[in-house]
Amino acid sequence: MNEYCMFKGRLLRAAPFKDGYPGSPHYVITATGNDNVPFNIVVNSASTEPGEDGSDDVYFHANQNFTDPLTDKLNALDFGL
Repeated sequence: MNEYCMFKGRLLRAAPFKDGYPGSPHYVITATGNDNVPFNIVVNSASTEPGEDGSDDVYFHANQNFTDPLTDKLNALDFGL
């Protein structure tokens, strides 16, 4: 069972799992909260089913001008879990 949580932190590094990892492709983002203890965020980077183009890539869209009332509430949170 997966455990989901909310973590706000400062980025330390991000990297894909190394070749030969036994499992589906993931990307590991390492951040730290106020305690300076590294926290790994593991993100699935491949779908279990190929799309119409035959690719199993997971696509995303980054909007640098995104605004939402929730953003101010998230910015006010302390760093950490």
